[in-house]
Amino acid sequence: MSYNIEKEIIPGLPNIPLTATNIVVAHESGNPNNVGTDALDNEVAYMTRNWRNAFTSHWVGDGGRIIQLAPTGVMQYGAGHIANTISYAQVELARTDNKEQFEEDYKAYIWILRQLAQEAGIPVTLDTDDEKGIKSHKWVQANLEGTTHTDPYAYLAKFGVSKEQFKKDAKGGEPSSNPSTPKYDTNKVVTVKSNADTYATGEHIADFVKGNEYNVLQDKPDSVLLEGIYSWVKKSDIEEFDYEYKGGSIVEYLDSIGKDSSQDNRKQLAKKYGINGYNFSSEKNLELLDAMRNGKPVSKPEINGNVVLKYSANTYVTGENIPDKFKGKKYTVQQEETNKVLLKELYSWVRKSDVSPAGRVKPIDYRVGNRVNLSSNADTYATGESIPSWAKGDKYTIQQVESNKVLLKELYSWVRKSDLR
Repeated sequence: MSYNIEKEIIPGLPNIPLTATNIVVAHESGNPNNVGTDALDNEVAYMTRNWRNAFTSHWVGDGGRIIQLAPTGVMQYGAGHIANTISYAQVELARTDNKEQFEEDYKAYIWILRQLAQEAGIPVTLDTDDEKGIKSHKWVQANLEGTTHTDPYAYLAKFGVSKEQFKKDAKGGEPSSNPSTPKYDTNKVVTVKSNADTYATGEHIADFVKGNEYNVLQDKPDSVLLEGIYSWVKKSDIEEFDYEYKGGSIVEYLDSIGKDSSQDNRKQLAKKYGINGYNFSSEKNLELLDAMRNGKPVSKPEINGNVVLKYSANTYVTGENIPDKFKGKKYTVQQEETNKVLLKELYSWVRKSDVSPAGRVKPIDYRVGNRVNLSSNADTYATGESIPSWAKGDKYTIQQVESNKVLLKELYSWVRKSDLR
């Protein structure tokens, strides 16, 4: 089978020679908010506008389409300063929630990776000890440094493609169109999908269960038993907890940054960050992870003391979205538990990592050149057009300022100040 490569070369790209032609890098978008029918076009449009931040040569998606955005054999900016200088090509895979579409995307992904390796005259092998060949972004992170990304394995695993299967398919032969159901090890952290309907036993799944993180207690061929809700959930209704975007388990996080994830090391970290009663449970792991990601120990708010709900807070402990109108305001702590507090005025539990002592949340500085976050709840630009989902939740540079709106450089669009965080 062969594929048509649609060429949409980005104008103005730098033409920097490589120091060597050793590898072809396999990526995936890592964007869980862009999985719709237009995911590929969204990703291509975003990279075309923002190539000065990062760009790769090829994108795959939309049921097996391949789009080339940059020339091969010259430097691209997608895998860190070391890998970029030796990468003949770099290939991104757009995300989807549709299994049938994934299978077509995966076949095209394998085909283009092999095709590019053959063009470059390097081994058509994946993640071997040889310095040449097809390399995942994870391999680059582990062997060449210059990047913290670990794709595409976690995304492929959602559809049952293991590391071993990916390596086999990259080496040759027709990619498997019916991947096996993945096996989840004990204590693997997963989330329940937002569109999950019923447990494996038939009972209805409540909305507050969806989107939250759980440790796997037991694994069966088609379902897993999850800690916290102690219920069997169909494997088709869960996805791996991606620490690049959500934090993941403390073990995965420590492994991803090259630190020792032994129990002794985690005990020492828990003591350093003030985590009382650390017992290696998923709850304590996530509390420690929050503390580490914040770069400071989790504080213990005082009962009847005041805290401010951070602008970055997304959901209550129970899983419901926190409306923007409640963020950045002062509240009274009514109750305090290990990793959460009950806010008196909201009558809701929030994570300790989502609150700061009163007076610690700074107002947004709208000066030109400053970086701001576009709220994930933003609906329309100041000019009235809908804001696509892929643009939300990211950080942008202020280019111009007016009374109630700012122009964001990377989007070339005006947004309301009320939609910035």
